[in-house]
Amino acid sequence: MRAVGFGDLTAHMKIVDDVILSRSVLPAFVMLGAAFGAFAAYVPDIKSQISATDGVFGLAMFIAAIGSVITMWLAPKLDVLLGRRAIVILMGVFGGVFLIPTFAPVLAVFTVGMIITSSIAGTTDVIMNARLSQIESRNGVTLMGLNHAVFSFAYAISAVIAGMTRGAGISAGQYALGILVLIAALIWITTSPDRASDATQDDAAQVSVPWGIVIVPGFAIMVAFMTELASEA
Repeated sequence: MRAVGFGDLTAHMKIVDDVILSRSVLPAFVMLGAAFGAFAAYVPDIKSQISATDGVFGLAMFIAAIGSVITMWLAPKLDVLLGRRAIVILMGVFGGVFLIPTFAPVLAVFTVGMIITSSIAGTTDVIMNARLSQIESRNGVTLMGLNHAVFSFAYAISAVIAGMTRGAGISAGQYALGILVLIAALIWITTSPDRASDATQDDAAQVSVPWGIVIVPGFAIMVAFMTELASEA
């Protein structure tokens, strides 16, 4: 058995420190990963539930990508409007709207539910990554890798569990209720006191940047973001 060296201990401590710094946003990454991992596993059941063929279901998901367009307009407005509680509020809203497509009895309800769900998820995604960037800048650390890895693990674990619950006869809606309980726990973690990562935009300096500098990279980011959401859908 190999003894744990000083380097290993330092690496472990850094991970713990990074998790603590990410505490105000990390639960949102877990939430989205767990929710969409479950959704992916339950797609066959949902298709049967709304009596949709592969082609019709694919069209409904394509239409749901409209949510990504809504996100581009919605995210900055809600970030300013909701302030430091934006992520917590959006997590709660997401937990509610996620029930719509998973309980949907017909195609129309499913499609509308997915548009709403994808817009809230995308808005949460944009804001939580922006907040994480603020934390990175403020503390001089890199946290994106850790948080996105946590998203991937949450996605995979939830998909595996959802596959087992499908086999046990548990419906997509029932599993979504379990996700809602998880979200409630994650919100409690996010709002608990003594957060080392209590970084918000409330005290951030306001910077004016010429439109010419913003448009080109902004367009590139928009294309990348929409491509990511489209491929996930």
